[in-house]
Formats: sequence, structure tokens, C-alpha cells
Amino acid sequence: MEKQEHNKRLGFVITKNTKHVSDSGVDEVRDVSIPKAFDREFRLADDDGNIYFYGFQDVNFFEEFNPLDFYGNAYGCVDLHYKDNEAGVNGKWRCL
Repeated sequence: MEKQEHNKRLGFVITKNTKHVSDSGVDEVRDVSIPKAFDREFRLADDDGNIYFYGFQDVNFFEEFNPLDFYGNAYGCVDLHYKDNEAGVNGKWRCL
């Protein structure tokens, strides 16, 4: 399956694994293409507030919790935060 088709089917793409889940113990940026429609930045965190993943989601995709549903159980992620685009480039993260 082509990478781009996979991203469209899920409605999101992970762009970075943090040190909490990477084998190297440091943040690792993934080599992925981000479709133009994926304009909502998000991150996934565990119940201690440790961030595990960063990514982008299609704001028109009907499953807002898809990133959490897909990675939550496997990695212990319980919170999904979205970057508040209305607050500008340095916008605040909002928990969904």
C-alpha cells in the first residue's frame, strides 16, 4: 500500500515519535509526506503528561479521535491535544 493512500484512509499522519517511544531514546522525526488537507496539528500523551507522538490530521475527517484510537492502547496514550490554530503559530494545545 502506498504511504499517501494509507494516510488518507486513516485521516491522520504521525510526524514525530518522542524519546518516550523511540528505540534510540531521542525524538525521531518520521520521513512522511503530509497531504495538504492535513492541517490540524495534534499530539498524543499518556496519563503522566508525557508526549509520545506528534502529527497532523485532516480537519474534515469524521473521526477526530482516530489518532488516539489507533495508538492509545498500544502505547498507553490517553490524551489527544490539538494545536489551537486561532492562537497563531505559537498557539496553545487544547485537550479534546
